[in-house]
Amino acid sequence: MKLPYHHTFPPLLKGTWLSRPNRFVVEVELETGQRVKVHSNNTGTMRTCSTPGSIVYVSRAANPNRKLQYTLHVVESFGVLAGVDTSVPGKVFANAVKAGDLDPLKAYEFVSAEVKTGPHTRLDALLRHRETGADAYVELKNVTLQEEGAFYFPDAVSARGAKHIEELMSLRLEGHDTFMVFMVQRTDGSCVYPADHIDYHFSEVFRRALFQGVKALAFQCEVSPRGVSVLRELPVLAADPRLFGRPGGNE
Repeated sequence: MKLPYHHTFPPLLKGTWLSRPNRFVVEVELETGQRVKVHSNNTGTMRTCSTPGSIVYVSRAANPNRKLQYTLHVVESFGVLAGVDTSVPGKVFANAVKAGDLDPLKAYEFVSAEVKTGPHTRLDALLRHRETGADAYVELKNVTLQEEGAFYFPDAVSARGAKHIEELMSLRLEGHDTFMVFMVQRTDGSCVYPADHIDYHFSEVFRRALFQGVKALAFQCEVSPRGVSVLRELPVLAADPRLFGRPGGNE
């Protein structure tokens, strides 16, 4: 059975990753041989998704006056397509909730994206329980880092990510349902861990949130040059057992 696309890409052009001069720009050689600078909204390291020579898929902007005419959406990583566009998880999540395709969240309806919860804080989504009318707050994270068959988040130190988990904990203490949702945009792994070896502080805050009742969910997505579809739910584990005994840190 063909899966529905929970997000459809605009027409994409195939190219080859050349370099990444800074976190917002990737240099790409298109199939035509033209070398272009491509905008990336992924400010992480894109570990395992940034190897020179990798196949990439980009779109061309409709606005001819935009400074960077191309946008990066997909990178081939170890033979698997990975979605590196961080604007996609929110769109996929919203459409999947509305379609009733996320089993753990079928009791909820989608209310809005980008909900303000404090003077300087926005979370990614607001849901509402269909029977009780209770609000539920959701923070989404795009996951592309894969190591030894497992997925990790974050792929760089993320003070902002830890702050958002702290906000979920505060909302949970007020009695709201709260969810940390990892949208995994690749298919070559089977579980999700916090990345102690990359940002130990984030991992500790994440584990504290689990203890306080914030729910962690992960959904694996299939990525193609046409679109992104939710495949299945993945387990989220509190810590990677391979890391026990290793010193943590934020280097």
